[in-house]
Amino acid sequence: MEIRNLTFAYGDKDIFKDFSIYIPEGEITCILGSSGVGKTTLLQMIAGIKKPQFGEIIKNSNQVSYIFQEPRLLPWKTVIENVEFVLLDKMDKGKRRVIAKEMLERVGLGDSLHRFPHELSGGMRQRVSIARAFVIKPEILLLDEPLQGLDVIKRQEIQDLLVSLWETYKPTVVYITHDVEDALAVAYQIIVFAGQPVNVLCHTFIDQPIKERSSSPTYMDAFRTHLMLQMKKSTEIPFDKMMQMKMMQQKMKMA
Repeated sequence: MEIRNLTFAYGDKDIFKDFSIYIPEGEITCILGSSGVGKTTLLQMIAGIKKPQFGEIIKNSNQVSYIFQEPRLLPWKTVIENVEFVLLDKMDKGKRRVIAKEMLERVGLGDSLHRFPHELSGGMRQRVSIARAFVIKPEILLLDEPLQGLDVIKRQEIQDLLVSLWETYKPTVVYITHDVEDALAVAYQIIVFAGQPVNVLCHTFIDQPIKERSSSPTYMDAFRTHLMLQMKKSTEIPFDKMMQMKMMQQKMKMA
């Protein structure tokens, strides 16, 4: 996926201006940045919820799933009905039921098919959202801080689940967060946003397989230290310095 020369503003406030990045197909890219920097706005433009004033987003597919901070389940429908809902125009009722049940079993909710959202914990509701997102086999998966509000153990469980499902279906994933640990747990490419208009403060690639990272703490600590420093910088860089960085990035693109 390529984001090319993107410009987006709220009134006279530029959020993105002539902004470009490349997101590899079939990989997990995490966008790090402080609250309000423009991460969700970018995700919404990729999804087509918002339209840029200028520029283009080149996608390999329009088969997109979006997982929000809060689950956004239909409260009057059961767990399995919530997952079936996104399949309504794709297949008959019998097949929908089978496929939805299989996906819910995959995310660990095989015993909760007929419960309603208000009967579930926060982690369980997010698992329903994940099942609903993956059941259509998306080519592109967008995640807007999906672990917000979960405790450490539940966060790790959901991270492991997301990685497992990604390994099966291999969508292009754009995952946004302000938490360095989230990024290190799931991503192969990590981009730090800073400033407004947004600039890329750093672009980090981790080539180690996700499942091997827990056995290489020293290796991962180097990335952790680097990213935490960049996040700290992102809130400290003055506007004139940010504009100098923007001009340097544009010159590099033209070279």
